[in-house]
Amino acid sequence: MASDDEAPGDEVREVPEERTRRRGASPVVVVVLVGVALVGGAVLAYRWWTDPYRTPAPPPTVTGDECGFSNPPGAVLAVDARTGDLRWSRLVTPMDGDWADTPAGLALADGSLVVFTGDGRIQALDAADGAHRWCADGGLVTGVSDRLFTIRDGDTVELDPTSGRASTVDLTVLTDLLEAAADPIAIGSESMPQREDGVHQGRALTATDRASGAVLWERDVPGYEVVTTADLVIVNDQTNGAFRFAGDINESATLAAYDIDDGQQAWSRELPHFGTLFLAGPNRAVVQHWRTGTVRLVDTTDGTTVWVAPHDNPGRSRLYSERGGLTAVAADPITDTIYLLLVSSQPRRD
Repeated sequence: MASDDEAPGDEVREVPEERTRRRGASPVVVVVLVGVALVGGAVLAYRWWTDPYRTPAPPPTVTGDECGFSNPPGAVLAVDARTGDLRWSRLVTPMDGDWADTPAGLALADGSLVVFTGDGRIQALDAADGAHRWCADGGLVTGVSDRLFTIRDGDTVELDPTSGRASTVDLTVLTDLLEAAADPIAIGSESMPQREDGVHQGRALTATDRASGAVLWERDVPGYEVVTTADLVIVNDQTNGAFRFAGDINESATLAAYDIDDGQQAWSRELPHFGTLFLAGPNRAVVQHWRTGTVRLVDTTDGTTVWVAPHDNPGRSRLYSERGGLTAVAADPITDTIYLLLVSSQPRRD
């Protein structure tokens, strides 16, 4: 008779004792599993070493003394403004240290390209070939009318571009030079507040006459960053004119220009990717695309692209494997050279 756990009519058969014993893994199966593990490990190792985010960029073309900058690695690239071709590249940080004193900006005067940090370290390179010139202490460096200035212990200090020799000057020397070099119209830019209608990204622009202080025009425009030329206000816009994102951040982006005299839009150009915006001379701007890391030079008179180049950060290494972010730009119209300061991001996976 069938038990309670057996269905009626099921035939109950005795199983031989030797077949009820648990068998060990077959030697063939063990070999296969070991082989799969070895192949999988080899594939993972290969991908680890050949991952483009982990592969060191080409070495710099210039080496020399450093001025005590620390990690993350940074580099200065000098590129031909007409073609985007690399002329020279130079590391401006050693490959070990802590996270203090990272390169933050560039200034150009009388053949010297100055790299400075927010914590007071300054290094001057020969603008022609990247060779080391001198080191100094101070702070942020301003290059105006072929002269260099910094602030040291609360004093305004002028630095000789060739030797780095420092001399204390009155603050009005710098302010007068800056005022003389400024355009007659000043542009103020503030981030637009969030509104109930869902504005996610916009800038509130205000144009002011420097001489009289009178407000010439005000306008809200979609965008993230603003730079100005003598004639135009240039805005990079992730929302493509909509003030809001369509779900996630849009893949493409827009570069738009507004007339500095009346605030009317002068031109608008769609870019394949969004990126950080910098001025690169009187009528040029540089955009580094966030997704691809490529550098694009734009003619600001009409928004056309002059060139696109995949410049990478020569300071990047397996210890600092993320793409280098463009931090500052300087331009020399006499030699038609654009200088790019790139600083590697702290890695997320190392």
